[in-house]
Amino acid sequence: LARRQKQELLLVPYRESKLTTLLRDAIGGSSYTLMVACLSPNDAHFEENLSTLHYASTTGRIRNRPEVNLDPKSALIRKLQEHVRVLRAQLSDAHAYIVGLTGRPVA
Repeated sequence: LARRQKQELLLVPYRESKLTTLLRDAIGGSSYTLMVACLSPNDAHFEENLSTLHYASTTGRIRNRPEVNLDPKSALIRKLQEHVRVLRAQLSDAHAYIVGLTGRPVA
């Protein structure tokens, strides 16, 4: 569906339909999407079944790269927590070094 031409990704040609409009964010967004195609066993609906299978097949070829959507505050909290963890490890190493030199713990 997304055709490569000279190492550049071209625009994905979405079908103009109510279903595509409803699923636009899920199909082309940054999430995983599951599509279930329902078909009729009746021969009278052959053309509709074929159209449904074609749409499902075409949509199934769309590949996204989902990313975790983090709130900026949550990202900052995680970064600060990691920084605190690193500082605590450095403090522990410094304490162990001082105990090794002096032979007694720091008060």
